[in-house]
Amino acid sequence: MVQLSPKTEETPSQLKTETVVLDVHEMKCAGCVKAVERQLSQQSGVISACVNLITEVAVVEYELGEVQPQALADKLTRVGFPANLRNSSNQILSLTHSNAAKRKEQQKLQYQWKLTTAAILLGFSGLGHLQHLENFTIPVISNIWFHGGLATVALSIPGREIIIDGWRGLRHGMANMNTLVGLGTVSAYVASLIALLFPHLGWECFFDEPVMLLGFILLGRTLEGQARNRASDALEALIALQPSVARLIGDPFTEDTSSIEIPVEQVQMGEWIRVLPGEKIPVDGEVVTGETLINESLVTGESVLVPKQAKDRVIAGTLNQSGAITIKTTHVGNDTTLAQIITSVEDAQTRKAPIQKFADTVAGYFAYGVMVLALLTLVFWLVVGTKIYPQVLEMTSHSHSIGVKKAEVALFSSPLSSSPILLSVKLAIAVLVVACPCALGLATPTAILVGTGIGAERGLLIKGGDVLEKVHKLDTIVFDKTGTLTLGCPKVTDCIPLAPISPQRLLQLAATIESGTNHPLAIAILEEAQRQKLSFLKAEHFQTQAGLGVSAIVEGKSVFLGHKDWLKEQGITLNEERALIKEDKTLVYVVLEKEVQGVIVLEDTLRPDAKETITRLQEKGLEVILLTGDRQIVAESIAQQLGINQVFAQVRPTEKATIIHFLQQQKTKAQISFLLASHPRFKKVAMVGDGINDAPALAQADLGVSLQGATEVALDTADIVLMGTHLLSVVQAIDLSLATFNKIRQNLFWALGYNVLAIPIAAGILLPTLGVSVNPALAGSLMACSSITVVTNSLLLRRQFPTQSD
Repeated sequence: MVQLSPKTEETPSQLKTETVVLDVHEMKCAGCVKAVERQLSQQSGVISACVNLITEVAVVEYELGEVQPQALADKLTRVGFPANLRNSSNQILSLTHSNAAKRKEQQKLQYQWKLTTAAILLGFSGLGHLQHLENFTIPVISNIWFHGGLATVALSIPGREIIIDGWRGLRHGMANMNTLVGLGTVSAYVASLIALLFPHLGWECFFDEPVMLLGFILLGRTLEGQARNRASDALEALIALQPSVARLIGDPFTEDTSSIEIPVEQVQMGEWIRVLPGEKIPVDGEVVTGETLINESLVTGESVLVPKQAKDRVIAGTLNQSGAITIKTTHVGNDTTLAQIITSVEDAQTRKAPIQKFADTVAGYFAYGVMVLALLTLVFWLVVGTKIYPQVLEMTSHSHSIGVKKAEVALFSSPLSSSPILLSVKLAIAVLVVACPCALGLATPTAILVGTGIGAERGLLIKGGDVLEKVHKLDTIVFDKTGTLTLGCPKVTDCIPLAPISPQRLLQLAATIESGTNHPLAIAILEEAQRQKLSFLKAEHFQTQAGLGVSAIVEGKSVFLGHKDWLKEQGITLNEERALIKEDKTLVYVVLEKEVQGVIVLEDTLRPDAKETITRLQEKGLEVILLTGDRQIVAESIAQQLGINQVFAQVRPTEKATIIHFLQQQKTKAQISFLLASHPRFKKVAMVGDGINDAPALAQADLGVSLQGATEVALDTADIVLMGTHLLSVVQAIDLSLATFNKIRQNLFWALGYNVLAIPIAAGILLPTLGVSVNPALAGSLMACSSITVVTNSLLLRRQFPTQSD
């Protein structure tokens, strides 16, 4: 699991690198994101920088000693993006309980102020448009000096921040959304002011336009901000799961029941914590006393209450439903499962989908391109357009003469001006304002934010936007057997002696040399030995061959335990007639002093939902393959039960990644067996596994999926981690990933399509033929609606994947 906290690592060139997280504010659009990434990447010593618009986070990898993290934050602050480092106590949980509440309150006040300001501006500008109606006047409001004063106040107070930020961006070569809005509003204001101060020019005053424009911008950003907050609710809900205090006790095995409440961040490893019914588990731990039912739905996505008793694991943030329990702390702070989930979600929201690269490239030049188009629009209509199409001025003059309701015409028809220069200025302003880089910037991160949030609520950890694109291209999915398709809890069904030895002695030898391993087969052998109350023998010099077998010196004699093929490689001769047992179960051979003593027979149980999972994946057109180190007869039996047509059995752990590699090249089973292929076509392969033996295959696959209870290596390697126990979560993860990726494509299509259509119309392409254009106020409202549409479309994912809280 990739951590957002600072970490030091060695690059291939042996350079020491470190990753730091910056909180970056005042980013308004994709252009801002590109500008921040460029400012960071241009700094000497910075290797890479990745910025997220929605979460306002920058993740920077840099050479240790070449640059100071605080210098990066200071540089961004100087160019208009206030930034600060996350301190060590706040690396994973970006919002503590106190500052989350404070931030919510501040946002609420800002939204209220913006909404009030927008309502006032839109109200007065709307009344200003009503004065265009025939025989309709309002005292004071009908006075042009009032509108001039209102526009001055609007630009000086609510518009001041936009204008200053736009100018700062332009001055630093980082033109953004505010640059375009600032140019539009200031241009409209200056043109109206000239008309007011120099009436002999015959120009028209349109002070209402910049006022209404600012009103729409503030309203749009308020609604957009609220939608963004809804998109990030899932992450904040995860953070809120962490209790603020823990009830610390002394020895739980004494009669003393006294406790003391301490901040949860002060709990130490190994301390005992009392959890009462109705309370949340404060840390990861192991139950030492008491029994209860735990609601783990907010972490695993599964609503069934889980019974817990002594020696069972509990997860921080889950809810104790019934009895009082005492737990021994095993993980605290950033090492808890909850903290790692939050880390994974935050990291996923920072990692970009490859499809976003095009949008980022466009956004980097968008503002400058729009300014050039606005200038060309101005020059065209001023120098050429009104001469080629003089009717555009006549249409406007005609609307004056016949008393057309200008309040209606003002928004949807040609700009009300018979002056070529004012017509040109209005069209240029409309081009500046109607363009929307915000929608481009929000298209991908909002969908990823909502999708990964839904996944986290359901116990599906999707580690980034790039993962979503991988899922979209999948055509093959490979399953490991033990612990993936099966429950991973095999049981010893028989101990078959093949020499003069008792079944109990055979099991005792096996249990002795398996005592230091945690493979599912080893655990099954140990549990059976414990059930029969067999003690361990004196043993030394343990050696383990992962996934193949183990050996040790037991009471001075060499003992081997493992698969038949591995034993042959150790120089051990097997009597095939005696050693080959035709059972569709797992066989582990016990060898003493190079002589086979017997076979331990084990059987695992298929997961209840394994068949349905395979069927649904096949219905999606995916080819399903079974990959296992077990015997061919066992693998084929499992495959037959599940309807899997292609099986690779007796595969060594080191060979799993190789098989995945050849599958990616679309080699057939025969070709893989003999390592033959020429001119291969490529497949996109997913691997589902849970053990340390699966980690290389998970890494080799285009998409790695790991299950709950998997080894840490497997969890780190996987692209998707399933926190629940149901195999059907694989299908849910694929469905969610596909739906999220489709939302990204829809958002990008809308964002690009909107700009492709809106900018030419705003530039007056329909003016000569239909007499239709877009005035600056309507342009501002369309621009705001474009961003809101993208965010709202992303939020519609929740209708496709409702959760218990919805």
